[in-house]
Amino acid sequence: MIKLKGYSYINLYDELLYHHHIGLSMRGKPPVIQYLHEDEWPKLLQSLAAVCETNGLSFEKVVEKSKLSIQS
Repeated sequence: MIKLKGYSYINLYDELLYHHHIGLSMRGKPPVIQYLHEDEWPKLLQSLAAVCETNGLSFEKVVEKSKLSIQS
């Protein structure tokens, strides 16, 4: 599991489940991000931004460290 400043991506998966009804951990074995459907990526980014804001983390730095590619 990826950890960043003491916060794990389990917070992100919880956010996805409770706010968007996307249960990645129920879809298969880790890394569960591989089970994200193409149309769910905007919700993942929205949830990631929410988790970062809640925990006082820089969204941009988290995206950079996790090697996600965001195209506008």
